[in-house]
Amino acid sequence: MSKIGRNAPSPCGSGKKYKTCHGTGDRSVTTRRKPLRNSEPYSGLSDVTEQRRREIQAIFRVELEFTDDCLALMATLVEALGHCTPNDSRDVSVRDLGCDAFEFLYAAKEALLENKPSLAFPLIRRAFESTSLSQVFIHNKQFAEKWAKGGRIQNAEVRKQLEKGPFADPAAEIRETYGHYSRGTHANRTHIPFTFLGEGNKFTLGSIFPIDELTLGGHIRHLMQQAYWLIGVFVFHYHIVAKSLGHNYEEAVLELTPRIEQLGRKLTRKH
Repeated sequence: MSKIGRNAPSPCGSGKKYKTCHGTGDRSVTTRRKPLRNSEPYSGLSDVTEQRRREIQAIFRVELEFTDDCLALMATLVEALGHCTPNDSRDVSVRDLGCDAFEFLYAAKEALLENKPSLAFPLIRRAFESTSLSQVFIHNKQFAEKWAKGGRIQNAEVRKQLEKGPFADPAAEIRETYGHYSRGTHANRTHIPFTFLGEGNKFTLGSIFPIDELTLGGHIRHLMQQAYWLIGVFVFHYHIVAKSLGHNYEEAVLELTPRIEQLGRKLTRKH
């Protein structure tokens, strides 16, 4: 192989002179090293992720189908709302919050399918917060107007308002649910998955660590409940738009309640 002059352009294509790019003109051009991003085990993460998705879909098929059906109903309603001009600033805020909650629930579902429950915690919490605010705004226009102007709504105020209205829940249950999601966003021992690194599992980044059906089932149950709550709040508020979508849409919404009750009993027995 012919020598390359020190002031000649570097053959690697960097645009630099060979002497500044490779240090000396007295040696031949060396073979470029394989990029680190293409080396194992990092490059194999995508394959393992797909394998985990198939395994988890098989274990929690009906639960994931229920979640997808809730999100599909929400997507259909949102598409219809895209053709309806908002009535006021509250309507704009409620729509924005609904879309925000949808995006985070969809992302949480994908994280759980990839066996990444730690990532699902902040995603589900955000969906919980957005759905909570949308429900409060639906029943109290003053809160919506304050928020639309950039005002901050305290969590205590939101919980107090959630105790009212047709979707009322006990205050203690609301606090516990939100607390569960919040604790999972911090590095608490009870919410960090055991990876068994050096104890039988050689590599645990990504989705490689073993599937914990008990923990994963609990997360999927929360995901189902949030998706069910989201579509319930929005169909209630936009019932006229929902009705315009036809009998099949209304029937599918009504079927959600007995389905989630049955699935809840199933998960309780299973786990």
